[in-house]
Amino acid sequence: MQTLYLERETEQTLTRGILHTPSGRELYVLERPWRNNKPFDSCIPDGVYLVEPYESPKFGSVYILSGGTVSKFKSPKHERYGILFHPANYARQLAGCLACGLSWRGDMLLNSAAATKLLFDELAGESAMLFISGIEDHQ
Repeated sequence: MQTLYLERETEQTLTRGILHTPSGRELYVLERPWRNNKPFDSCIPDGVYLVEPYESPKFGSVYILSGGTVSKFKSPKHERYGILFHPANYARQLAGCLACGLSWRGDMLLNSAAATKLLFDELAGESAMLFISGIEDHQ
């Protein structure tokens, strides 16, 4: 199984990260700011997540996360669910999900669709483990 590493810092209006892929490529990652793991409004907590291919009714072929407080689907045992990797340019376009890009212009993530395709092509429809750090280090 492939491994991804995401290092992040949260700001007032967004969370920025660098995603290290198995090939050594680095992609920028955008999430909402840390808001105490509030569903649909916060980046997700640091931790280890399974990233699996998923067919989203809204976004098509994407990857979905599960692990820790996050499940793929709504569950009374989990605080969060339905967290996807999908293209986006601004934090307001994300409901607790993650977007990757090739560069930044201020708070705007650029080339998100191209970066998402690079990531998905690299994962080649296979699952991966995602290790996320940085948020709880700065609380």
